Amino acid sequence: MVKYCPKCGYMNDDGYDYCCKCGTSLSSNKKILLILIYLITILLSWGWVLIPKPSVISFYCLFFPFFFFSSPNKRLKKHAYILMLICLTGSILNLIILFYGNFYLFP
Repeated sequence: MVKYCPKCGYMNDDGYDYCCKCGTSLSSNKKILLILIYLITILLSWGWVLIPKPSVISFYCLFFPFFFFSSPNKRLKKHAYILMLICLTGSILNLIILFYGNFYLFP
């Protein structure tokens, strides 16, 4: 069985995840997984906004981007930098609030 590229129409073997001609993803499940990883990262790194007590759980999200940094795919490495920025921003704000006072968007 073959997979046709939705962008260029090239005929790829069934085992390929990306088009051999243009590099477009041949699977829609990866987009759903990427969105899920973004949501988990945002909830872990910015969860202190919803929970009335800052905690160290926001630092666990720093492990997610490292899986993407090891990928040979340049698009996934781009997502790794975005995820790292989200994690670091949420963690730094969490530390500031933890040590310098209580500020919550939802009291």
